[in-house]
Amino acid sequence: MAHGACRPVVTTVVLVEGVVGIVGVAGAMPPELEPPPHPLTIMKAQAEAVLFHMIVLLGKSAATIIGRFGGHATHGRVVSLIAGGRHSYRNFVDWSDGMTVVSGIGLGLRQFNHPDTAMIRYSLLLLALVTHAASSCETGVFQKNQTAFVGVTKANKGFGYTFSDGTVGSTQDAATRLVCGAGAVVVDGEAWPKVAVVETNTRFDSNGVTLAGRLLEPPGAGRQTALVIYAHGSEDSGWIDRARDPYQLVARGVSVFVYDKRGTGMSGGEYTQNFPRLADDLVAASREAKRLAAGRFGRFGLLGLSQGGWIAPLAASRAKAEFVGIGYGLAVDIAEQDAAQVAKELRDRGYGEDVVAKARGITDITARLVKSGYKDGLGDLAQAQSRYAKEPWFPTIKGGYTGVLLGMPVEELRTQGTPRFDKLEVDWTQNPLQVISNLDVPQLWALAAEDRQAPIALTLERLAQVRSQGRDIAIYVFPHTDHGMWEYDQAADGMRKRTRIPPGFYDLMADWAKGLGGGQYGEASRR
Repeated sequence: MAHGACRPVVTTVVLVEGVVGIVGVAGAMPPELEPPPHPLTIMKAQAEAVLFHMIVLLGKSAATIIGRFGGHATHGRVVSLIAGGRHSYRNFVDWSDGMTVVSGIGLGLRQFNHPDTAMIRYSLLLLALVTHAASSCETGVFQKNQTAFVGVTKANKGFGYTFSDGTVGSTQDAATRLVCGAGAVVVDGEAWPKVAVVETNTRFDSNGVTLAGRLLEPPGAGRQTALVIYAHGSEDSGWIDRARDPYQLVARGVSVFVYDKRGTGMSGGEYTQNFPRLADDLVAASREAKRLAAGRFGRFGLLGLSQGGWIAPLAASRAKAEFVGIGYGLAVDIAEQDAAQVAKELRDRGYGEDVVAKARGITDITARLVKSGYKDGLGDLAQAQSRYAKEPWFPTIKGGYTGVLLGMPVEELRTQGTPRFDKLEVDWTQNPLQVISNLDVPQLWALAAEDRQAPIALTLERLAQVRSQGRDIAIYVFPHTDHGMWEYDQAADGMRKRTRIPPGFYDLMADWAKGLGGGQYGEASRR
């Protein structure tokens, strides 16, 4: 069978505990069979075609080659494969122990200098990666050395990963730096073994609702190990296996209890944004975490991210937390957040303080509406809609809820409210400033300087006020970061693209849990 000129190719294959990962094999490949930019992007059917083509090229000699170096069990299966043709090969792809077979073949062929060996080995590597890599991805921590590690989490598509320095990526990226394996990952061509984090799954009750949780403990956890529980943000997805933060902290020597909040992931109940109810769940999670980690933890505290910055302080006293840590949270209430968000949106679009003042009048009206159950302010809202309808800035208003209310007819609000918000059962009476003022344990606030969703100016004022009253509050602000503590690239139109988590953020959260701190964390400034 004739081919065009062959080009040299080097395929790298490594064995990590008996599993093909990525060992140098030099050879030549026909141009149409050259490796793609990333093997994981090749469909299974294409890998089948490649391997079958190689078998056809070699004919029955393939059985001798593979059988001689691949072991008797492998030999028998491959002989059957070659005799049965392509239909038999499809069965080979589905073998449950196919990786063991591929590993054996790869080991044997590495020592054989047949001119076509590289082609067979390359096709076997493709098969291993395509049919096994996605299913063999494991969540957890994988470590290169004492300071370099990566946390792997489930994503909507494939798996996400976060390195200890805050660099992030996805196994679905064309230029992904990480390839999954069993018990290890391959990062930039180097195998990083999995850290033996102890995982304990559990289910616990909170006011009649069953919640799913998981305790993550670093190797050797004991009475000096800090234990923390995370309070979720407002997302409606579960955290078990999916959230990056717990793995970053357990890799830094902190035990972490993570749970799917009610109505998300594996937990029961209905999704809600009722803060007192979510605080009850956090207290129940605290009891369960302490029960599971009994005798293997020292300091205990709560960490809240985003919306969790309202929940953690609300639960701290009842949970008997010794400290609280907040990431990109707020010391203002929901209505104040909405107003600050609208103002920042307009300023970021280049509008002056005259427009911001008009918008402030609008957010005052919408705050009255939501807090009164749409009874106070409907007439004023109708006037504002009529007065500013033709202003260029008016349709750009979003905020947390104001943009939605401005887009609805007043009569509809009067008769129906806003079901998308009302079903969340928000308790508009909550006063975060009062809660944190009464909290008598150390508080850490790590804020994103350019946070559009949770602008920090008023929160900084409130925290300084509480600290002046004698409360123990540490404040760090990370520059050039948006909500979620994301660094970003910003386009000319103001759109932002997330890039990475800033160096130092996870170190700060871990040190706070351990009772350390006071040092320099990336480019963060201490206020």
